[in-house]
Amino acid sequence: MHILRLVTLTLAAALAAPAIAAAQAPPKTGLTMGYPESIGMIWHASDRFALKPEVTLSGSSTDSGGSSDSWNVGVAVTALIYVHTYDQLRTYIAPRFDYGHSSTSVTLTSQGSATSTSLSRHGTGVTGSFGAEYTLGSHFGLFGEAGVNVTHSTIPSVNGNSATGNAWGTRTAVGVILYP
Repeated sequence: MHILRLVTLTLAAALAAPAIAAAQAPPKTGLTMGYPESIGMIWHASDRFALKPEVTLSGSSTDSGGSSDSWNVGVAVTALIYVHTYDQLRTYIAPRFDYGHSSTSVTLTSQGSATSTSLSRHGTGVTGSFGAEYTLGSHFGLFGEAGVNVTHSTIPSVNGNSATGNAWGTRTAVGVILYP
């Protein structure tokens, strides 16, 4: 009788385990990798709101009749406001703010003399996008966004005057989300 109770209790626990595992909440944070080149994370504050901070880094170097070195660094944060859910597909609107800095140094060599020039630029931008996120499983998802971007750039000069400019255009992004 005692063994029958133990077997019944063990069997009931084994049958209930998948139901308990299925009832777990989805992950709140994940790693994002996207194009244009960015690495970041996503943090789901609630079912309707998430934040996605990102970092971008790039650099290049050439050597042909002189040398040129450049690097770029940028940070951005996107707020995802989910508007509808269709099974595993969730649509959202996404305001985004970004900041970027780039620096280029060029040295030209001609007849034994070298001339160097450096140029840096920094800019800020805002984007309004519509996007979709599709969850393929509990640890993997895809996202895509399309929207309009407005940027303001400043190029400081050596003599104290700086050049500024504004630009606008479309912005698209695609990527993957990995949940631990």
